[in-house]
Amino acid sequence: MIAERQKGHVYYRCHTTTCETNSIREEVLEHAIADILKRVELTDEAMERLVSHVTEWIEQHTKSLVPSSYTMQIERITQRLERLTDTLINRLIDGDTFNTRKQALLLDRAAIEKKMEADAKKALEPNRVHKFLELVKSLYATYLIATKEEKRQIVQNATSNRTVFGKKFFVEPSNWLRETQTALGVLLCAQGGNRTRTTLYGSQDFKSWASTNSATRAT
Repeated sequence: MIAERQKGHVYYRCHTTTCETNSIREEVLEHAIADILKRVELTDEAMERLVSHVTEWIEQHTKSLVPSSYTMQIERITQRLERLTDTLINRLIDGDTFNTRKQALLLDRAAIEKKMEADAKKALEPNRVHKFLELVKSLYATYLIATKEEKRQIVQNATSNRTVFGKKFFVEPSNWLRETQTALGVLLCAQGGNRTRTTLYGSQDFKSWASTNSATRAT
């Protein structure tokens, strides 16, 4: 759908000749998008509880990784490689046997190093989580004061299934925002706080309608 201004208002209209002509005012779209973003608003109290909870979880998770065990395994393999080299120098084994055993030890060491790298990637930093929650917390407020281009970027990143049928507009959170809504709701509920509003704007209506009708995609 393409935006056009008429009589002081912006309308989104489909210009495809084979498509049923639909138009919808920008204010309707603005309201629906803002409603989606407002559903993940967090109070300062909720933010404090969440950051505390996540920080505690990260500390426990990091301790469970026990990276020193990997270091010990690598040291043992290094010692075995040194002993293997000595046996070759002393001509206790032939070159083929040496190469076969050395290759096996090197593969074992590579596997351990890969596990170390994978576990390191699992480690989260509380500051990064805090920054993410701050972005989610201010998403609605940012949208309200954003420029047209900034709003377009927020809409593209934070919503999906932006669909117009007749005079109705259907929109859903994007996958990452939907998962964030669910996670925040569960965490806050588990800590005895108020749940964030996670009902999807128009999603059930959209799903029931989409199975039997065609629609115009709002871009």
